[in-house]
Amino acid sequence: MHIVYCIRGLLNNATEDIIETFDTKKNANENGEDDPEDIYRLANVLSEHSGLETMLKRLDSIHDMSSGKALLQILLKLFEYAIKLKVNRQRLIDPNLRSISSMLNKLNLLLKTETEEQGRNQGLLLLTEKLLFIMDQLFHEASTTLSQDKYNEFSVSCEGDIEQLRSLLNYIKLPFVKTHPSLMEALIHLLPYLSFGNKEKMRTLLDYFKSYLEFDRFDLEQTSSSTTTISNDNDSQLHLDCFCEICKHLDKKSVYGKEFRDLVNESNGIIDQCINYIESNSPQVKTYLGMQDQDSWKEFLNKPSLSYVLRLLTGLSYGHEHIQMKIGQSLIPILHKIEQLTTAGKVGVLAEDLLHSLTENEQVAKKIDDVRNQTRAEKKRLAQEARGRKMRELNLTKIARNKSASESSATASKTPVSHGDLTDETGHVCCICREGYKYFPNKVLAIYTFTKKVDIEPYEAKTRKTSGYATVTHFNIIHIECHTSAIKQARSRDEWESALLQNANTRCNGLLPLWGPDVAEAQFTTALARYDTNIIEATGIRETSPTLSIHDIKLLLLRFADVQSFSEDTGGGGRESNIRLIPYEMHTILNVLTTRPDLLINEAFEVDGPFFLTTLSLIIMKPNDWEKNRRIFLRKLLLTTHIRSVNTSNDRTKIASKALKSFATYKTTLVFFGLVNAFFVHMLNPIYTISDLHVDHDENMKWVEHLLNDKYLNDTVIIAGDVIHVLSELVHTLKLFKSKFKDVYYCPGNHELWTKSLREDEELQIHNSIEKFHYILEICDDIGIHTRPGVTSQGVTIVPLYGWYDDSLHMPVPNVESDLQLWMDYYRCQWTDEVPQREAAKYFVNLNEQHLSSLNKNKSNSKIITFSHFLTSKKLMQAYRSEMSRRRQKWLESQNNTPQNEEITSGTLTANFSLVAGTELLDEQLKLIKPQIHIFGHSHRKMILDIGDGIKYINNPLGYTRERENGLIEPPHELYEINLIEK
Repeated sequence: MHIVYCIRGLLNNATEDIIETFDTKKNANENGEDDPEDIYRLANVLSEHSGLETMLKRLDSIHDMSSGKALLQILLKLFEYAIKLKVNRQRLIDPNLRSISSMLNKLNLLLKTETEEQGRNQGLLLLTEKLLFIMDQLFHEASTTLSQDKYNEFSVSCEGDIEQLRSLLNYIKLPFVKTHPSLMEALIHLLPYLSFGNKEKMRTLLDYFKSYLEFDRFDLEQTSSSTTTISNDNDSQLHLDCFCEICKHLDKKSVYGKEFRDLVNESNGIIDQCINYIESNSPQVKTYLGMQDQDSWKEFLNKPSLSYVLRLLTGLSYGHEHIQMKIGQSLIPILHKIEQLTTAGKVGVLAEDLLHSLTENEQVAKKIDDVRNQTRAEKKRLAQEARGRKMRELNLTKIARNKSASESSATASKTPVSHGDLTDETGHVCCICREGYKYFPNKVLAIYTFTKKVDIEPYEAKTRKTSGYATVTHFNIIHIECHTSAIKQARSRDEWESALLQNANTRCNGLLPLWGPDVAEAQFTTALARYDTNIIEATGIRETSPTLSIHDIKLLLLRFADVQSFSEDTGGGGRESNIRLIPYEMHTILNVLTTRPDLLINEAFEVDGPFFLTTLSLIIMKPNDWEKNRRIFLRKLLLTTHIRSVNTSNDRTKIASKALKSFATYKTTLVFFGLVNAFFVHMLNPIYTISDLHVDHDENMKWVEHLLNDKYLNDTVIIAGDVIHVLSELVHTLKLFKSKFKDVYYCPGNHELWTKSLREDEELQIHNSIEKFHYILEICDDIGIHTRPGVTSQGVTIVPLYGWYDDSLHMPVPNVESDLQLWMDYYRCQWTDEVPQREAAKYFVNLNEQHLSSLNKNKSNSKIITFSHFLTSKKLMQAYRSEMSRRRQKWLESQNNTPQNEEITSGTLTANFSLVAGTELLDEQLKLIKPQIHIFGHSHRKMILDIGDGIKYINNPLGYTRERENGLIEPPHELYEINLIEK
C-alpha cells in the first residue's frame, strides 16, 4: 500500500521530505501469519468427493427462513471454510455447478424476509453478510483467473438477469440496509460482479447511478438543506457513496474491471463530467503555496460534491491509461494546489490519493513530479528566509565549519559567519538555531508534543473507565535551551502560547527529550522528569507510568489504523510526524523501566508481579525461550522476595536494605522456581528415544503394544533403527508408534536391509538392500513417519542421519577376530555393482547432504537433535569400550566374582564389534550440524556419553531378551526422555 502525506513545517511551510512509502514486511507468512492453504487443507476433500455438490443441493432445498435458518447457518459456515482453498473456489465457479445461481436465490430469500421483518432479526442480517462475502470471494476468483470466454460462460450460469440487478440496486435504499454499514458494503461489492461480462448489464448499472451524478444540483441541495432545521434521508448522498465504493473496489488487474472503466470513459461521460466540475468551480491557481491565497479556495474546498468527484476519479483511474491521461492533461495544477492547502482536510488527502493513482502513468507522473519539485524549492527558499529572521530576532548566528562546539558557543552571538563556511546537520536540528547534536553534542534536543487526558480503553466494561493520556506531535524539534530563551523574550505570554511560534502554529504542552550521544545522563533525566511534569499538569492524572505510556502508543497506532485525524486538537501534525514520534516514546519507556528503582519496588507489591508472570510463562513460552530467559525470571523472583522481606507496601522509595537474608527467606521462592522449571523440563519438552527394538522377539513386540495409548499423544519419539527385517512387521510396528505419538522420527538400521531368503521382498520385487532402503523411506512417507529433518511443536529441529559401517572405527583387539564373515549382515544383505559393500557407508552418508543443505538454508537458534543407527567416531567407540569395561567390573562384583557368563566376565569375545560399528564420515557431518544431542543405536548398550566435543551422546536400546536378563542392558527398559533444558 502506497501512502503519500505532506505536512507543514516551520511557519506552516513544509520543508520536510515526503515519505513516499512505508516499508512492508516481505513475507507475511514468515512473521506469524499461517497460510490458509495449509491450515484448511483437510477441506480439499469437499472438492474431491462431491461434498460441494451435496452442500449446494441442501442449499437449494431451503425455501423458507423460519424452518431453514439453522441449516443455512451450517451450510454458510462450511462454505466459509471451503473457499479458503483455491481448489474449492475453482470448483464452485464451474458453470456446470451453478453455485452463484443457488446463492442468488438464497440472497433474494434472505433480503425479502428481512424486508418483511424490517431488519429486526440480527441473525438473518449476519447470514446475509456471510452469504455476500462468500459470493464476493467466488466472483473475485472468477474475474481474476478465468479467461474472457470462460467468464462469459460462468456469468450466464449465474442466471442474474437485468431485473435481478435492479432488484438488488433497490435494496440499498431500504432503511435496514442503510443502518447496517457492513451489509451495505457487502451488497455494493457484489453489484459490479453481477454485471461483468455483459455490457447491457454494465450500462444498466451505470445508468442507474448517472442520474445522481449531477454535482451542481447536489451542491445546491446540500447547501439549502444545511440552512433548514429539518433534514430528511439524503438519497443523493447515499447513491453517490455507493457508486464511489463500487469504483473504488474495481480490480485493476481484472479484464472486467478495465472493461467497466472503458465503458465509463467511452459512453457515459462520467469522467468528462467530473473533470468539468473541478475546472469550472476551482479558482485560478496563482501559487502552489498554501498560506498565501487559501481564503479564495475555501468556497471550492467546502463544496459537498468535491470529495465524491475526487473519489470517483481515483477509483476509475487506477490501471486505466486513457483515463489517467485525460485527468493529467488539465487537473494536475489544481490537485497539487488542493494537497498543499492546510485547510483542505479530508479533501486534501483525497487529492493526494488521486495524484498517487495517476503516477502509474509515466507521462502524468513526470508532470506531478515537476509541480511538486517547483513547490518544494519555493518552500525551501521561504523557510531559509524565515530561519534567518528568527535567528536575527534571537541574536543568534550559525556556526562555522572550522570551529569547535565550545569555541562557537562562546562566540556565537558576536562573530557572524558567511554561508559558504556552513555545513548542514545530518540528523535532527533545532527549529530556532538550526543546529543539532553534530555541533552542540551536549545540548538536549526535544520534540514539541501535545498531550490530553483520555479513556485508555473506550470498550472497557466499567462505568468509570480508566484514565490515561494520548500524545500527538507536529515533530518540530528544539533545544530545550533555545525554548527557554525564546520564552524569556516573550514575557507577556504563556509558555505554550509562546511555543506556538516555534511549533508551526500547532498547540503543544510538552517537550519529549531526545538522548544525544554526548548528553549527560543527569541532563536527560532532568529533561524527562520535566516532561512527566508537563503531562501531569496538562492532564491532571496522578502520575505517569510505563503502562500508561504503552497505552499512549497503542492509541496512536489505532489512529493510524482507523485513519483518524492527528491534528483535530492541535491544528497541525499528520501521519508522517506522528509515526516518527513512536520510536522515541518507546526509548523513553525502556529508559524508565531500566533506570527507576521505585518501579522494581512497586512491582514487588503488584498483583500481576514476577510470581504471576513466571506462572504465565508456562502458558505462553516455549521451552527454548524459557531456557534463554529463566535466569532473568529467577533474579526477578529473588529480588521481589528480598524487597518484600525488608520493605513494607507503603515504603516504595528505595530498597531498605541490600544485606543478604538467611536461606529460609528465599527457600519458598527457589522451590517455586524449581517447580516451574520442572514443568518445562518434564512436561513441555516431551521427546523420547528408543533403538534396537527387534520386535521379531515376542517379548519386544509385547513391550511396544503395551505402551500407553493416551500418554504420548502430544509427544515425539525417535527410533534409531533395527526395528525388524520383515517389511510387513516393520510397517505394523511403525503404525503402532504413529497411533501412540504425535510425531515419529525413524532411520533404518542394518537389520532392516536384510533381503536374502525373504519371500516378501521377492514378491515386492526388491532385489537388493539399496532398493529395500528406498522402499522403506517411501512407506514411511505414506504412513506419516519422519525420515527427513523436521521441527517439533516446541521448536526443536530433529535430523535423521543415514549410514552404514566401514573400517574407519576399527580398533583391533588381541585374540579377537576382525572378519566381516562373523556377522550376519554379510549373509543377509545384498549389494549392487554400483554400490558394493565397501562403498555402502559412503553411499548412505552422501544421502544426508540434502539434509545439510536444507539446514543451512533455514538456520535458526533452535536446539538440534541428530540421530543415526550407527556409531560416528573412534572417540565414541573408545568411550563405548571404557563404559563396557566399567560395567563388566561392576557386574563381576555383583556376582561375587562367580562368573555365570564366561563371555561377559572374561571379555573374551568371538568377534570385534568395532569392525561393524559405524563410520567417521558421520562425525564429519555432525561437526557441520553442531547438534546439542546425538542419538545412536546398534551397540545394544544403554549409555549417555560425553566425549569432549560439546555433544551429548545417548543410546537407549531395547535389545534382545537375553541381553536384558544377563544385565548387559541395564534397567529400566523403557523410553528415554530427552531433556534439552538443563535441570
